[in-house]
Amino acid sequence: MNKLINHDYEGVTFVVMCAQLCFVYFIFALEHPDNGRVDKAIKSPLFWWLVLIVHIGWLLFSIRIGQASTFPPGFVGIGIALFCLKFIKKQKK
Repeated sequence: MNKLINHDYEGVTFVVMCAQLCFVYFIFALEHPDNGRVDKAIKSPLFWWLVLIVHIGWLLFSIRIGQASTFPPGFVGIGIALFCLKFIKKQKK
């Protein structure tokens, strides 16, 4: 565990966050009722809830390992997800 905690995460953070988002994005798009319509999937609140959960998980992991350099992607992802959820909610009114 010490090797994990002492490892430099600055370069790895971006790659991991992109991989998580791509995974959620494409899995959700494939499961969407329009069968692969990514443009429809990204407008769904469920997609952004999944993104929010992924980023909260990343932030909690960052806190657990004590790496402050990995906090910003978690906060940015949470902010983007919350903004998009609010935007989608406004459009549906």
